[in-house]
Amino acid sequence: MVVATAQKYLAEKAELLGRCYHIDAQTIFELRLELVTPLMISESKADIPVPGLPNLDGILQFAAFYWCVKEATADHPELSGDYLWQVNEALRGKNWIDFPVPLREIPIRDAGTGKSHHMYDCSVGLPVDPESGETVYPIGNDFLDAQGKRFKRVVDNIPLRRRSADPRHCHKQIELTAQFDSKRGAHKALDNRMYHLVTNEYRFYFRGDKDWVDRLLGVMKDDGIGIGKKSSLGYGQIEQAHSHKAPHNDNVRATLGYLLTEMQKRALDVSQDTRSIALLKNIPTDELFRWCSATGDPNNELLLGDDAPKILSIVPSLAGYTPPHWLKGNQTLVARYGSLLYGAKSSSS
Repeated sequence: MVVATAQKYLAEKAELLGRCYHIDAQTIFELRLELVTPLMISESKADIPVPGLPNLDGILQFAAFYWCVKEATADHPELSGDYLWQVNEALRGKNWIDFPVPLREIPIRDAGTGKSHHMYDCSVGLPVDPESGETVYPIGNDFLDAQGKRFKRVVDNIPLRRRSADPRHCHKQIELTAQFDSKRGAHKALDNRMYHLVTNEYRFYFRGDKDWVDRLLGVMKDDGIGIGKKSSLGYGQIEQAHSHKAPHNDNVRATLGYLLTEMQKRALDVSQDTRSIALLKNIPTDELFRWCSATGDPNNELLLGDDAPKILSIVPSLAGYTPPHWLKGNQTLVARYGSLLYGAKSSSS
């Protein structure tokens, strides 16, 4: 009963927050997210996770959840602990409150096995090379800047805790109720490492309410709330988050598609006559095929930067396409960011 009451208050705050947004459905904004501590993002859940790229919609939904918890706690502090139970309920696959995200929604008609019929108009986080300051784009399985220079795939590995000896080898006799296994279950964190890209800044492209994007992230920064994995251990602390209108760039005409430069195509040994486009977000494969086979679909030009794109090479993955990305109902077979399309327009257009 108490949990139900807490959820009711959270849902009310979520509805009020959503009314505050003023979504700009046309302008492309660029968010620059600078970090104090490394951002832990894994491409998929695994014992040795491969570093992935952050999802802005997921970050903002968590920020909206935190905002609503703060607002509800101010009104009903006696339920402060119960508000957090919302996450546990969601992990059980029920009663998830779809906290509002200050981004333009994109309707999804063919989500495959996914249950959500919308996604958000935003790219994944694009790393900034700490040596050159250049934005790096996922292209296939590579990371290339606009000059075709490959981003050094150097990663740091951080042990979450010091390595622990098997209790059987301790000086004091310990009787175990189960075999100690550092590779799974509750013991995994005792002997696990997280890997992250060596960068302290990511850039995102989005359409939405830039003022509320900055405001939600600003509250996270001021309260010392980290983003990404292992934030409770101090990772993912925000230094600065600022949104502005994206600078005019012939290669950045859309939010989910990036037009490769001549130098990037040369680095990949792709024909200069091919108008190649790299995806900047996970898109359900069924929906992407629908977009690419449809004539005059507004999503093509608006989101991908070409009015009649075709599939060139996709990187398939079973992953989330809308937040919360870890919710099973929001996962399906997607064309992962870095997948390649080719456009119908001439390469000079």
